[in-house]
Amino acid sequence: DWKASARSQKMLVRQYLEDRNRQIYLVVDISASTDYGTGLETKATVIKKIAAVLAFLSLYKKDSVGLILFSSDVEKVILPRASRAHVLSLLHELFTHKPRSRTTNFAPVFECLAQLKNKRAIVCLISDFIDTFDLRMLSIIARIHDVIAFRCLDEREQNFPDVGTLIIED
Repeated sequence: DWKASARSQKMLVRQYLEDRNRQIYLVVDISASTDYGTGLETKATVIKKIAAVLAFLSLYKKDSVGLILFSSDVEKVILPRASRAHVLSLLHELFTHKPRSRTTNFAPVFECLAQLKNKRAIVCLISDFIDTFDLRMLSIIARIHDVIAFRCLDEREQNFPDVGTLIIED
């Protein structure tokens, strides 16, 4: 506070506690490509753990958290609320939901995020991003909301070992 500092001849600093109450959407990819894993856990397990940590962090910060599960279509939308019971039910849905489709498509989830009537939210997009998506649509979403992307890949997806010929089924 420069005015008070000038009057008292010593440095005075004002401290503020930020009033948060932000809305956080956890947008989680539940397609079949996340079921891959060569280590102790599959990508789906790691993705769900990341979402759980973010949900508990938002509860700690007193932000409201919602969940959007998607594969080739938006399968489940849970609107944001800020309570411990809500976070626990959201995590129950996250860990028990069975996907209806095996493929990934980002277009429906981007349309869903663009149509949200809520104020500006933080969108945590958690996926392996094994699909092409429209960057123009993503830029529209980024103008509406703060978008944070979490990419989860397995080490073997980036560097396949030299084991000879493999038969791969889609």
